[in-house]
Amino acid sequence: MTPTPTTTAEAEGQAGKQQRQDEGVAAALIASQAAIESLSEDVEYLWCQSSSSSIPIYHEPPSALDFFRNHVSVSRPCIIRNAILCPDENHNNDGDDNDDDVGATTTTTSSSSHPLQLTLDDLLEQTPNLMLYVDVTPDGHGDCLRKTTTTTTTEASSTARSQLEEQEEQNAALDNSSTSSRNHVETTTTQDVFVKPMQVQMSLSTFAKHLRNGRTKAAADKSSPAIIQERIFPVAPTTSRSQDENMTNRVVEDDDDDDDNNDILDRSVLYYSRQNDCLRQELTPLWNLWTAKEKTGQSTVVPESFAWAQEAFFGAAAAAVSSEQPQQQPDAVNLWMGDERAVSAMHKDHYENLFYVLSGEKVFCLCPPADAPFLYEQPVASGQFCHGPQRRCRPKDSKDPTQNNNNNNNNKLDLTQPGQSKEQSSDCYDDEWAVQIDQGDQSDETSFEHQPAAPQYVHWIAANVCHPDAESDNKNKFPLSKYAHPIRNVKVQAGELLYLPSLWFHQVTQSCETIGINYWYDMKFESPLWCYFHFLQQLQPHHQ
Repeated sequence: MTPTPTTTAEAEGQAGKQQRQDEGVAAALIASQAAIESLSEDVEYLWCQSSSSSIPIYHEPPSALDFFRNHVSVSRPCIIRNAILCPDENHNNDGDDNDDDVGATTTTTSSSSHPLQLTLDDLLEQTPNLMLYVDVTPDGHGDCLRKTTTTTTTEASSTARSQLEEQEEQNAALDNSSTSSRNHVETTTTQDVFVKPMQVQMSLSTFAKHLRNGRTKAAADKSSPAIIQERIFPVAPTTSRSQDENMTNRVVEDDDDDDDNNDILDRSVLYYSRQNDCLRQELTPLWNLWTAKEKTGQSTVVPESFAWAQEAFFGAAAAAVSSEQPQQQPDAVNLWMGDERAVSAMHKDHYENLFYVLSGEKVFCLCPPADAPFLYEQPVASGQFCHGPQRRCRPKDSKDPTQNNNNNNNNKLDLTQPGQSKEQSSDCYDDEWAVQIDQGDQSDETSFEHQPAAPQYVHWIAANVCHPDAESDNKNKFPLSKYAHPIRNVKVQAGELLYLPSLWFHQVTQSCETIGINYWYDMKFESPLWCYFHFLQQLQPHHQ
């Protein structure tokens, strides 16, 4: 019999918790399958009623009132064209028509202006030496679940040694290395880990070079790509150095003539996505250049904010972009640069998001906040990719499993261990990449002794609802995922802005080399939406 899915949530308030414990009552809320189906239908009517599951499109920014009433207040995404304009007397606006365009705003812009577009080449012309912290992964899938293995060596018991001796005596004469193997037993354990990208510091020009070299090599590679879920990465040994020292102190110079470094980066996937107000905090020269042009009235203009959005989010008093109240300004302004090989995992943000595509095309898969109980969000251990100096590696012919590498250069990406050939090093494990597990606080304030650290955990969405090919797997592992409402293949092209309401789940990629900029405005927590969502997020699937 097929299990009937239901959802169960603990409903214990602080006031009555002790009383219920004394009475021995286990309080819970149970939703029947009919109730779940009713919720799914309501969600579809509210957010996904279009037959094509498309997102409303505006030809120009709506008024603050219309934007608030039709989108912010009901948490409904939309695409807005002509949100950032550049004067250009020679440009003709064709005013593309679309059946999904919102009829209330059909006014087209004049022929003297066009949507702002900036390519990677434009950025290179403006600030080629700008330093970046770039995400680097073996296959473009950052911030997602990976299979890892940990191999530990322990002293073999007398019984195990006797058994090994008998077996080896029957097969061949013993040598020193086999004697060592009789005295030690290797145990391999596997674990699913949420792995973040490795970060490498480089200039904008170096980033562009390796990004494009990688695309060229990937296009020329006719071999079948490895299935992400089947790749297995070894766990790198934990060192006494901090995570930041291990992962971010990688500097690739513009004139780096190390063929190994260049080859590693060309075989990897690079993506710039700092998400920390990077445009204003780390890329200040570029931000100042863009905002200075805005103030001087020149053609290339990246606004500091959007007045119509600020008024909708925070009220009429916040309409002035120059408002001095920090809570009425964007909490972060970020720059995004990558290509079709980079894919972000499904996640949500506690921000109202305005994402403007400067060049290329972003492709989103969206799920409304009410899908939270159907996506199987669960805690998993977290880690980060490392490549080279951070790990030790024992090649097949090594006789010393505890050999330590004390000659690492943190500014190099060279994977070869001292005394090893590249062939030996590459035999160690898959593609020479490893994962370093994130550790908690290793210090005990009450003791001088070093305490073992527990891994850190993050929340990961297990159900893959963005790819129809995964539906059969979801049916067995995540039966409630059939009630989710993925809006797939939402394309945002150059010159368009996507409004993505807070708490909407989204997976993102690109269809080509793409540059984008997004504005994060803090969400309003004192709202019914947050109360309902916070409760839905606590619901745990329960199968009977």
